[in-house]
Amino acid sequence: IRFPIAEGIAGHVASCGEMLNIIDAYKDPRFNQAIDEETGFRTKTILCMPLINREGKIVGVTEVINKKNGVFNTEDEELLRALSSQLVVALENAQLFEQAVNMRNYLENVQESISNSIITLDNDFKVVTANRAALGLFQQDQKDIQKQDIRTIIGIDNQRIIKHIRAVYSTHRTIVDYNVPMVLPHGKFSINLNFVPLIGYK
Repeated sequence: IRFPIAEGIAGHVASCGEMLNIIDAYKDPRFNQAIDEETGFRTKTILCMPLINREGKIVGVTEVINKKNGVFNTEDEELLRALSSQLVVALENAQLFEQAVNMRNYLENVQESISNSIITLDNDFKVVTANRAALGLFQQDQKDIQKQDIRTIIGIDNQRIIKHIRAVYSTHRTIVDYNVPMVLPHGKFSINLNFVPLIGYK
């Protein structure tokens, strides 16, 4: 059920950030009776609390209704406050994960659209990613090149390139080289190289 943030007990808590413990919902003018009318449910007691993140921003509310015995008390408030704090963490983690996935997809799309060959390696010379241009250069599929040792892929005839890769690993510095001959099983090429360390990658 969706409703404007200005309506109902939940809307009031979301707007004002204050916890509400309502003993009789129908006697509270902030209560939105339309939801009961729509669902056929009868709301009696309400305990509603804002979800506030680490920045002090309200990101939602939690609401429990109709306690089985009596009205909500201080112990119930503390329990809901504890649950709400865990919910905030879960919400933030979900949002961060979604942002990370979106950024990864964006970067992958950018990488795929670049005409230059781009390959990333882990700390053991193993291929992590290779864009479409790189796969075309080596004439391999993603599943075949991924997790393979770049030294094996390049081959022993390309020691100048392998030397550069080793140097980047040891110095953590960018290396640029132009008109480098590359010999592959399907042909000979002259390529420009730009090796960049991925700082902080493990």
